[in-house]
Amino acid sequence: MGSAGTLRTALAASGADLLLVNNSANPLTINSVVANNSGNGTVTLSGSGTIVLAGANTFSGATKINSGILNVRHNTGLGTTAGGVTVASGASLELQNGIIIGAEALSLNGTGISDGGTLRNISGNNAYGGAVTLGTGGARINSDGGTLTLSGGIVTASGKDLTIGGAGNVTLSTAAISGAGNLIKDGAGTLTLSFASTYTGATTINGGTLALGANNVLANTTAMSIGSATLDVATFTDTVGTLDVRGTSTINVGDGAALAFANSSGIDWTGGTLALTGTFVRGSSLRFGTTSSGLTSTQLALISMSGWKTFTLDSNGYLTAVEAVPPAVLNVTSTNQNGTYSYSAVIEVTVQFSEAVSVSGTPRLTLETGTTDRTVDYTSGSGSDTLTFRYTVQLGDLSADLDYTGTGALALNGGTIRDAEENDATLTLPTPGAAGSLGANKALVIFAGTNPSVFRFR
Repeated sequence: MGSAGTLRTALAASGADLLLVNNSANPLTINSVVANNSGNGTVTLSGSGTIVLAGANTFSGATKINSGILNVRHNTGLGTTAGGVTVASGASLELQNGIIIGAEALSLNGTGISDGGTLRNISGNNAYGGAVTLGTGGARINSDGGTLTLSGGIVTASGKDLTIGGAGNVTLSTAAISGAGNLIKDGAGTLTLSFASTYTGATTINGGTLALGANNVLANTTAMSIGSATLDVATFTDTVGTLDVRGTSTINVGDGAALAFANSSGIDWTGGTLALTGTFVRGSSLRFGTTSSGLTSTQLALISMSGWKTFTLDSNGYLTAVEAVPPAVLNVTSTNQNGTYSYSAVIEVTVQFSEAVSVSGTPRLTLETGTTDRTVDYTSGSGSDTLTFRYTVQLGDLSADLDYTGTGALALNGGTIRDAEENDATLTLPTPGAAGSLGANKALVIFAGTNPSVFRFR
């Protein structure tokens, strides 16, 4: 077709239809305007090839895609919104070129060509504003790239499941998914739900990410099943049915997020693991039922998150855990004043940790004191974040700037240093002479040599 002019449907009052057919491997591009002649006849597309509607079309009849591909590249490529669009099983409606289709009803049937989607976002950010109804057997919507925004709602039914996939993203906004069908997410892209849905079927995440875009967007009774994929709660709250994990599953919870599942202790998680990411708050972020029996001990053992361990449920069903971040040494200094210390003087060296610790036994700290390094014992501080080690200067000790022997100078000596969560402390000290070390923080000169003119330093 030419790039100018009008392709009229030549409709008589009786309502004759326009049939567009392409069986070629090459796309048939129609840049001309498709308009009514008279009446509101149907524009029907068939053949195995691709037909491109790139013009500002004005026809007001229905559009039927019986086979092949209809690729739309203009906001009004489907004419006015009066007629509605039907895509048959084995056919596909494609959107590209950054277009926005108005509120035209859309009926989708099947999975498209080679499971590529009955409705398919080819590239860029495109939008369809009409209500979508799924035919017998359900339908697939794919986004190959960019984002497809659907704002007219989607109606499922029993046996009419909605599958959304592809490497690109899909956003459902301003209208609900309704009906008795299931929602299935696959492909590497992200599906974002931004409006409260009422569908009563299950929600299955087989690939990519299902993200919440607002509070309470999932149906309260929907059973959730996650394969090797992610449920991103972001910062929102929601309530759903039971949870099943069937692969390397992930739930991301943002700041302030709260997701409540039904009691899932009867669901078999065999073969699955659940990793938590984001900002987990124990006793708040996730809930399973309303009692401590909402998950089994076997299920709880499959949950993991960096910085946490030993997951359990509290008496109200909220997920809680033990913090797994070990205490670490922050600073080493002394309560003594800077100056010179001689034989029998007492110097108290303090080691500060990142949190309060409890001590058992007698840990030791080895100081660099010349020919013979001195090992000094822990004396006090258990229950606080600062432990004290007492050094008594011995005959022959020499140091121009007292420090410990190295980053490994703190030893347990058969004892323990742990936080309230039973995490063993990391004993690595700041490098001698570096920021945070005893030598950097204090200027303590040790002079207890038998020959005052001789100093030995290492």
